Amino acid sequence: MQAELRLEGLKLASAKVQADSAFLKVPANLDLVKPPEALVGPEEKWVNVHLLKARWLIYRYWANLLIRALNGKIDTEAEKYKELVGRYKEAQDGALLQHMQCLDVVGMTTTGAARNISLVQNMRAKIRDHQQLKPSTTVFQLAKKFGLDVSLFERMLKNRVPFIYKTTKSVLSYNDILGVDKNVFFVSHNIPEESNEDLKSKSNEVEAKFLLALCRYLLLQGYKHEQITILTGYSGQLFVFKKLLANFPSHKTVRITLVDNYQGEENDIILLSLVRSNLEGNIGFLRTDNRVNVALSRAKKGLFIVGNMDALSSASELWRKMKCVLEKENQIGSALPLRCQIHPDQVISVFNPDDFPLVGGCSKCARTLPCGHMCRKICKEPCGDCGVKVDKKIPDCSHSVTLKCSEVPDKSDCLMKCEKSLPCGHRCPYSCRNVCTTRCRVLLDAGKVGRCGHRVKLPCHIKNGGNILSDEDEMEHCDHPCGEILSCGHKCVGTCSKCLQGRIHAPCGEPCGRQLVCGHVCKVACSLNCPPCKEKCENSCPHSACRKRCGEPCVPCLEKCQSSCQHKPCKLKCSEDCGRGEDKCNEPCKVKLGCRHKCVGLCGEDCPPCRRCCGKEVEFFDLVMNDVSQEKDDR
Repeated sequence: MQAELRLEGLKLASAKVQADSAFLKVPANLDLVKPPEALVGPEEKWVNVHLLKARWLIYRYWANLLIRALNGKIDTEAEKYKELVGRYKEAQDGALLQHMQCLDVVGMTTTGAARNISLVQNMRAKIRDHQQLKPSTTVFQLAKKFGLDVSLFERMLKNRVPFIYKTTKSVLSYNDILGVDKNVFFVSHNIPEESNEDLKSKSNEVEAKFLLALCRYLLLQGYKHEQITILTGYSGQLFVFKKLLANFPSHKTVRITLVDNYQGEENDIILLSLVRSNLEGNIGFLRTDNRVNVALSRAKKGLFIVGNMDALSSASELWRKMKCVLEKENQIGSALPLRCQIHPDQVISVFNPDDFPLVGGCSKCARTLPCGHMCRKICKEPCGDCGVKVDKKIPDCSHSVTLKCSEVPDKSDCLMKCEKSLPCGHRCPYSCRNVCTTRCRVLLDAGKVGRCGHRVKLPCHIKNGGNILSDEDEMEHCDHPCGEILSCGHKCVGTCSKCLQGRIHAPCGEPCGRQLVCGHVCKVACSLNCPPCKEKCENSCPHSACRKRCGEPCVPCLEKCQSSCQHKPCKLKCSEDCGRGEDKCNEPCKVKLGCRHKCVGLCGEDCPPCRRCCGKEVEFFDLVMNDVSQEKDDR
């Protein structure tokens, strides 16, 4: 008892250290790296360090040393506790063995025998479970007429031999299954089963998809692949599971097997597909109590079943009793209730595989961080440092800067203009985070005219420094606007010095304005070559409009051409050329023009102007007479 109290105290101390570590922004798993001496100085002088960044590094190093020392003590005490628990278990087994040796018959499940293997070996007795699968016989008549499919232990029970059926209450000490509202739940549906003629078996794809989605959800809760087993009673359903695994690559190492192959084994979480669902009430081997017992007794911590409870309960007394128990405990329904382990008040019910949360949690975390902000990450993700953007004041310059809440402001983050004045009296042109220059670039009038014909202006540091420049060097600082008209017709926006006194002008930055071959106007700088047009393509057909840019080739339309007429249907695709050459329809056009007169053209050509309404004479050439026709109805 003292050992258990001591362990609880150690766990509380460990949790407090972890909480203090998170509050002080010191990760418990931080690599123990000594701060560089070049930054923080020798260790004996750390107490007098004033640089903020260096003090943080020293603080993190010391705090991590303390955490490692405390964790070492906790690990040592935990090992001592494990040793005491082992001794206590040996004493318990000894007392139980002494009692069991006084009995004639002791009954236990195969799972109980596996868990207490040392006790069974010391007892030197054979153990059976009368409700496991029956022994199989080669000749069916031996089982039917002579009862050879009855186990020895079952025969003893039928002959009223006194026995003790050993059960364990250790399952009550297990933690609840994460992410679900119930540790045991039956999802009932009425979706009919399917028959596999090749395998002479049954299957239900809806059940398979649901359990695979549930398995993925449980894996996202942190369970390992070896902690989950998917069971089914039909080989046809097993084949469906294997086929659907291609859509669930994370399930490759999860065991999926038949109930008959899993007798004597157990796992933390069992997902069971019962398959049978029909209007006739035919539930096959699910009528057999032994098989049902094996299927339902494989789980240690969580059992989740999907099947048609209405069909099962109508055909079996055992299932009717189970239905009453499940309804009493509120462990049956048409959808599985999921409860977020981080936000217990968030409960949703799902049956559609697509409704399971893809991240394993409910939605956003919404926990309060040490800084006071709400965590904005997904429910299942670790909160980490606060990423909310806030305004902070930089201690060195007192300027405000927008940073993440978890970041410490430094002068290197400042983007404001420097407010300091240079020795010459002019303001520093750089940003606050940069070192002020000693070469002031403000142009001052030198009091004379240069060779370019403009007033000479020199940088402050040159004029006040007493340096004497040549005429050519003075012209390098001339900032007089060039203003000449370039060959493109635009005005030069460069300066006298940049244009080398008019010899080589700065590139023109005005919009080009030239018309491209597609008809659009070029919008790049005038000095650049016109690139391919980037406007939206304006080509379209009766089926769709081109979604590419004008300079890109259009995607050919593969729909059927709509240029067909009643005389000659077009058999080409929409993007292929038609209506020319020999394929052109030469039958008389039957279209009525806007003036309500009949078109006098041909079907395969554009309708000409109306010969009667057009004030202008419309001539038609007669190919036979080789002359212009004078007849009104000639075409």
